[in-house]
Amino acid sequence: MWSRLLSKKGLGLELSSQGVSFAQAAGGKSLRLEAGLSLPFTPGTLQLSRREPNVINPQAFVGKLREAHLRLLTQERTVSVSLPEATGRVMLLDLEARFKNREEGLDIIRWKLKKSFPFDISTVHLDYQTLAVRENGSVSLLVSLISRSVVTQYEELLIEAGLEPKFIDFSSFNLYRLFSPRLELSENGAFISYYRGALTVLIFHGGVLSFYRTKVTTGETHNLYREVNSSFLVYNDKHPG
Repeated sequence: MWSRLLSKKGLGLELSSQGVSFAQAAGGKSLRLEAGLSLPFTPGTLQLSRREPNVINPQAFVGKLREAHLRLLTQERTVSVSLPEATGRVMLLDLEARFKNREEGLDIIRWKLKKSFPFDISTVHLDYQTLAVRENGSVSLLVSLISRSVVTQYEELLIEAGLEPKFIDFSSFNLYRLFSPRLELSENGAFISYYRGALTVLIFHGGVLSFYRTKVTTGETHNLYREVNSSFLVYNDKHPG
């Protein structure tokens, strides 16, 4: 969300099971928060799911969006949207050969993932980013998946509330982008966040994302320590030395 707001004034919207949060920012590289507002959802409004539409009470959902946007006192209606990780999946994927164009890439990824998922991959909206192209021609990709029924419901209800969703992304990556100018000063490092019940671990090597993990879990210190330690053990097993 924040990275979409860097070049000019823009409006960000975060949706979670707890409620809705708006942020209006401007300022180019020196990001400046101009206004912000959070409102809670009525219990039972939203139930996070990777397969089923999330909004249980569309009327309450749309009403809360309209109320929050009205109270923000802004004319901006185009929004960059952050969704919880529990609404989709993100993974790193290595392929043996690069592809001619983006459409061919999407087809190859769908074919590659078809055997790995217990549902029809054609019902999923898929996007990817090329992280690295190796000397042997293989590529490393960051792939995001979200059910079409899930994302379509969000888009339709946002439009019903008078908003225009332009970008939709997951919260963990938008949190990373907020800190990326400082983190990118080093080619090797890690970004760890615990936000709204989701622990996320990103590990970078040579400036390339080499490990990604997110897990909905409790916030007790000993539990978070165990999960973070487990993530680094898995990373070290895959990337010894």
